Formats: sequence, structure tokens, C-alpha cells
Amino acid sequence: MKKIAILMVLMMGLLALAGCSSDNTSKMVDYTLRTTVTDEATGDPIEGVTISVAGKEMTTDANGLAQTNLVFGTYDVKVDAYFYGDVSKEIVINGSDINLNVSLSNNNIISNGDFASALGSDWDSWWGDQWSGGLTSGTVKVVNEELKIALDSVGTVTYNPKIFYKGIELKDSTDYILSFDARADIARDIAVNIGEQIDVDPWFYDVGGSHTVSLNTEMQRYTIEFNANMTQANFADIIFELGTGDATTFYIDNIYLYEASSDLTGEASPETVPAAPSLDSADVISLHNSSGTYDDKEIKNWNPDWGQGGSITDNTVDGKTIKLLDLVNYQGIAIDEESGLDISGKTTLHISYWTPDATKISVYPIDLDSSEEQLVTDTLVQNEWASLEIDLSNAENVDLSKLMQLKITGQTNIGGANEDGACTIYMDNIYFH
Repeated sequence: MKKIAILMVLMMGLLALAGCSSDNTSKMVDYTLRTTVTDEATGDPIEGVTISVAGKEMTTDANGLAQTNLVFGTYDVKVDAYFYGDVSKEIVINGSDINLNVSLSNNNIISNGDFASALGSDWDSWWGDQWSGGLTSGTVKVVNEELKIALDSVGTVTYNPKIFYKGIELKDSTDYILSFDARADIARDIAVNIGEQIDVDPWFYDVGGSHTVSLNTEMQRYTIEFNANMTQANFADIIFELGTGDATTFYIDNIYLYEASSDLTGEASPETVPAAPSLDSADVISLHNSSGTYDDKEIKNWNPDWGQGGSITDNTVDGKTIKLLDLVNYQGIAIDEESGLDISGKTTLHISYWTPDATKISVYPIDLDSSEEQLVTDTLVQNEWASLEIDLSNAENVDLSKLMQLKITGQTNIGGANEDGACTIYMDNIYFH
């Protein structure tokens, strides 16, 4: 009997393990995340962008594309590009591949920081005097899209000689990030000074401090963070001080100066809710309104698990709850999947919306027989509250007396053309009338 009891326990354990394995098998499947990065102004793909997710790093190709495989879960995707800053985006892998489109805006304060063209009037140099170890000499020019400084001699102070980018307007008490690539023919320290050079005593106003940078013979990335002190200075110069060490040749590239707050970690969002609706409540079937003007219908699930990449969540603005649609491929709303919601007497779906990036959405009413119809909206406005009035008469194949679900897809503006892509939409005053 004891052996039988043990065998029964073992069998029950194996059955439990089998059940767990069945539930989790799909969660071990790999799904593809495809990230495409483009320049917001030109629509051109950006090559060489670093995409970081789940401990992996990828680089975009000539088409601005990088891809990797991920299993079920929520991930932070970080996009890091020279002259564009960092953008972070949260995605959810939930049973389907995801196409993530990222449009970046160049926020570099330095003009021609990649030295794609010859030096302009923004650049200057100084080669010493009798108080700094005498006159020094060398050449400064762009070679192979790098700034090449070949020194014949150096002075007795760090600032003889020096080359500098001049006349930068910075905001007082504001955090900035300066980064650049640099190397030298021999291992060598230089000083990077941030301040305004003037022609009278005290000769210099400190803006962002003096920073020692140790170069070697391999090109490396260097980053300096500073808070701008503009209480005395009108402008700032970025000064590369090359004196006191051995005379050698220096190479500098990809100089990038930007306001730290422009290192984007998310999208813009509304600061207020839309105006309260004014239609008579007797004429309205409301799914959600933050003002409390209407009694909202009970929704089975605002964020059903349909294998979509995004979500609908509650978002608090000015003490009131609106809906945040984080759209990756499509999103569903399960309204009433048993009896359906009767909206047959209504002709229009109203949605108040606010979006930083969407240009159009499509709404699909779905009835209890799973019949659906695509209703495409007009072009959306961005960064302000606006309203959609979606004509339900075009849903000819849907039984509006048994509305089961709504599905939403979106478009963003990439390079001047509407393309399917991830976008963010804040919604309120969602009702039929």
C-alpha cells in the first residue's frame, strides 16, 4: 500500500508538471522585435544607431533597421544615436512580432560636429604669447571627416595652443552633456575648458569647468556633464587645450553638445483633460468620460490579451482619469462578449484624443458573430486635445445591436508618408451618440 501511495503522489506531480509545461510553452517562443530609426526632419534612415534591450545590443543597418528575438514579457528599448540623444520606449511582447518605428530629432548645438564638411567660422585657434611659453605652431584641418590637429610645438601652459568652438548660447543653471571622440598619436592628457574668452581682465568667465581628458592611440568616446553658469558670460566656448605635453597629432570627431533635458525618455503628454461633453445624457451611450457627465457602461476588459504589443491603461491628468493607448500594432477593447452592447440607435462614435505622434487611427466595431468593419479617421492633430466623430453608417456588415468589441490600429508620420507604426494616444469622452 505504501508503494501504491508513493506512485500516486509521483503521478499527480507529473501531471501537475505537465499542466505547467503546457501553460508556459507559448511563453518560451521567440518573437521578433524590428526597430526602424529615421531622422524626423528628412525621413531618412539612420545607420549605426545602438538599440539596447534585455541585455542585448544591436546596431541599425543602412535601412535604419535592427532586430532581435524576445520571449513574452515587458521590455525597455533604448535607442542611442550620435547627435540625437537617447530615446526609451516600453514594449510588451505578448504573442506576436512587433515593429517599432522611432523618429529622432537632431538636437546637437554644435554645427558640423561630425566634420562632414570643412571648418567654418565657428572654429578658431590661439598659438601663444610671451606669457604662455612663446609662440607655438601647427596645423588644424579636416581630414577624412575628422578634425586633425598636428602640433610642431607647445607652450608652458595648458592653453597654449588651443582650438575652440565659439559663441555658443547656453541657458543659465541648465544641465548640458558634451561628448566627443578623440585619440592622439601618443598617449596624452589634454584639458577641455568650457567658458567665455574675453579680451580684458579677468580674461575668462568659467561656464562649465575645466576637465582633464586622457587620450590614447585608439579613438574613444568621452563625455562631460556640466551645469552652465551664465551669470557673467554671454556666450560659451568649447576649448580644447593642448599645451604642456609632448607635441603630437590629435584627432577629434563627433562633437555633440546638447541640453540634458532633451535626452528624451518618453513622449509628450497632456497637462489637462478635454472639455466636458455637452450632449444630453439621454442621447449618449458612454464607455468612458472623466468629467462624470455620463454614467459609463461597465466594460469587461479595457486591455484584453489578444496577443497585441501595446496596451490601454488608466492615466491620471489633473486629478482625473483618462485612457492611455500605447499602440504598437493593434489594441482591443472587450465591451460585452456575452450579450453585446446595443448601439443600433446611434450613428456616431465620439473620441476626444491627444497625441504626440499619431496621424490617423482606424476603429473596427466587432459584433458577437465576429463581423468587423474598418472605420478610418480623418488626419489627427498633434499635441492638443481634439475630437473625432466617426460615422458608424459605414459599418454595414456589423450588427450594432450586438457590439462585442472595438479594435484600434494606428499610423504615424514617417518621412512624410503615413505608415503603420507605434504611437501614443490619450483618450477621453468615448461615447456613442
